[in-house]
Amino acid sequence: MALMIAPTRSCSVAALVLLAACGTSTGGTEPPTPQAPADAANILTVSTRKATYPWNEVSFAGDGIVATIANLSTRDYFSRIGDFFGGSGDQDPVYIAGGTDAAVERLAADGSWTVLPTGILIEGSKVVGLRSGKTYELRGHLEEPRVVGTMRLRLRYFTTPNTAGVTPLVDYSPPFVVR
Repeated sequence: MALMIAPTRSCSVAALVLLAACGTSTGGTEPPTPQAPADAANILTVSTRKATYPWNEVSFAGDGIVATIANLSTRDYFSRIGDFFGGSGDQDPVYIAGGTDAAVERLAADGSWTVLPTGILIEGSKVVGLRSGKTYELRGHLEEPRVVGTMRLRLRYFTTPNTAGVTPLVDYSPPFVVR
């Protein structure tokens, strides 16, 4: 079992006001219509369990962001999203954490996506297989200070377990909202 740790930080009211002002509104709790980014490989499917998450759930106070990775292709891929403490090269669940190939990105006011800080895996991360025809649970938590708005998950993965010097493939989840 992976143990994720979040550093303690104080939350600034000014930062909260600024971040709340940058969040996108879609008339309630529905995220914007999903569109695959131009740089997506569109090989693996990454989907969150919810379209909207409250902050208390995605932070270390809650269960975190829970998603599914589906490899419906006919080949295996590899990604640094495994828990180093787990001995297997085929793990489930896998993790969004600092130093891994999975990240939470937030939509900025200028239309760009910025990576948000997440917890870390105490024992470190390792490359694991994403086997053909299998699905995997992907889990992670956002660190303080509280950040709300439109977000997505980014997953980098490779065609070989030796990822050094290899150009990654990248896929994204549809956008979701953290409020």
